[in-house]
Amino acid sequence: QVLVNRYERDPRNRQAAIAIHGKSCLACGFNFHQKYGELGDEYIVVHHTVPISQMGNDYVVDPAKDLVTLCANCHAMVHRNDPPISVTDLRKILSD
Repeated sequence: QVLVNRYERDPRNRQAAIAIHGKSCLACGFNFHQKYGELGDEYIVVHHTVPISQMGNDYVVDPAKDLVTLCANCHAMVHRNDPPISVTDLRKILSD
Protein backbone atom coordinates (compact mmCIF):
# COMPACT_ATOMS: atom_id res chain seq x y z
CA GLN A 1 0.00 0.00 0.00
CA VAL A 2 1.33 3.42 -0.97
CA LEU A 3 -0.10 6.65 0.37
CA VAL A 4 0.44 9.94 -1.46
CA ASN A 5 -0.97 13.42 -1.14
CA ARG A 6 -3.45 14.23 -3.87
CA TYR A 7 -1.67 17.43 -4.98
CA GLU A 8 1.50 15.43 -5.49
CA ARG A 9 0.15 13.55 -8.49
CA ASP A 10 -2.77 15.70 -9.61
CA PRO A 11 -2.89 15.34 -13.42
CA ARG A 12 -4.47 18.80 -13.68
CA ASN A 13 -1.32 20.34 -12.22
CA ARG A 14 0.80 18.37 -14.68
CA GLN A 15 -1.26 19.51 -17.65
CA ALA A 16 -1.24 23.11 -16.43
CA ALA A 17 2.55 23.02 -16.01
CA ILE A 18 2.99 21.69 -19.56
CA ALA A 19 0.60 24.33 -20.92
CA ILE A 20 2.59 27.06 -19.15
CA HIS A 21 6.16 25.81 -19.58
CA GLY A 22 5.91 23.73 -22.74
CA LYS A 23 7.11 20.25 -23.63
CA SER A 24 10.82 21.06 -23.86
CA CYS A 25 13.24 20.71 -20.96
CA LEU A 26 13.69 24.10 -19.29
CA ALA A 27 17.30 23.22 -18.46
CA CYS A 28 18.73 21.76 -21.67
CA GLY A 29 15.97 22.34 -24.25
CA PHE A 30 15.51 18.67 -25.14
CA ASN A 31 12.11 17.90 -26.67
CA PHE A 32 10.98 14.27 -26.76
CA HIS A 33 8.46 14.84 -29.56
CA GLN A 34 11.07 16.45 -31.81
CA LYS A 35 13.50 13.58 -31.21
CA TYR A 36 11.16 10.58 -31.11
CA GLY A 37 8.13 11.77 -33.05
CA GLU A 38 4.71 10.69 -31.88
CA LEU A 39 6.25 8.17 -29.45
CA GLY A 40 7.73 11.08 -27.49
CA ASP A 41 4.69 13.33 -27.67
CA GLU A 42 3.48 14.46 -24.24
CA TYR A 43 6.52 12.87 -22.55
CA ILE A 44 8.19 15.31 -20.20
CA VAL A 45 8.90 15.14 -16.48
CA VAL A 46 7.17 17.72 -14.29
CA HIS A 47 9.41 18.65 -11.37
CA HIS A 48 8.30 20.31 -8.12
CA THR A 49 10.51 23.33 -7.38
CA VAL A 50 9.29 23.24 -3.79
CA PRO A 51 10.18 19.79 -2.44
CA ILE A 52 7.07 17.78 -1.69
CA SER A 53 8.46 17.06 1.77
CA GLN A 54 8.18 20.80 2.52
CA MET A 55 4.55 21.05 1.43
CA GLY A 56 1.96 20.88 4.14
CA ASN A 57 -1.51 19.46 3.69
CA ASP A 58 -2.85 22.94 2.94
CA TYR A 59 -0.21 23.82 0.34
CA VAL A 60 -1.77 24.85 -2.96
CA VAL A 61 0.48 24.08 -5.91
CA ASP A 62 0.88 26.91 -8.41
CA PRO A 63 1.88 25.23 -11.69
CA ALA A 64 3.49 28.46 -12.93
CA LYS A 65 5.97 28.81 -10.06
CA ASP A 66 5.99 25.45 -8.28
CA LEU A 67 6.36 23.14 -11.30
CA VAL A 68 8.81 23.04 -14.21
CA THR A 69 9.23 20.74 -17.19
CA LEU A 70 12.49 18.78 -17.39
CA CYS A 71 13.82 15.88 -19.43
CA ALA A 72 14.47 12.71 -17.46
CA ASN A 73 18.24 13.29 -17.40
CA CYS A 74 17.99 16.85 -16.09
CA HIS A 75 15.38 15.79 -13.55
CA ALA A 76 17.76 13.14 -12.25
CA MET A 77 20.59 15.70 -12.06
CA VAL A 78 18.61 18.26 -10.03
CA HIS A 79 17.92 15.50 -7.51
CA ARG A 80 21.61 14.59 -7.14
CA ASN A 81 21.74 17.18 -4.35
CA ASP A 82 19.54 17.51 -1.29
CA PRO A 83 17.81 19.88 -1.51
CA PRO A 84 17.55 19.67 -5.29
CA ILE A 85 19.45 22.29 -7.26
CA SER A 86 17.51 24.92 -9.16
CA VAL A 87 16.92 24.83 -12.89
CA THR A 88 18.94 28.06 -13.10
CA ASP A 89 21.92 26.39 -11.42
CA LEU A 90 21.61 23.35 -13.69
CA ARG A 91 21.60 25.65 -16.74
CA LYS A 92 24.84 27.19 -15.49
CA ILE A 93 26.40 23.72 -15.20
CA LEU A 94 25.28 22.88 -18.71
CA SER A 95 26.71 26.10 -20.13
CA ASP A 96 30.21 25.44 -18.76
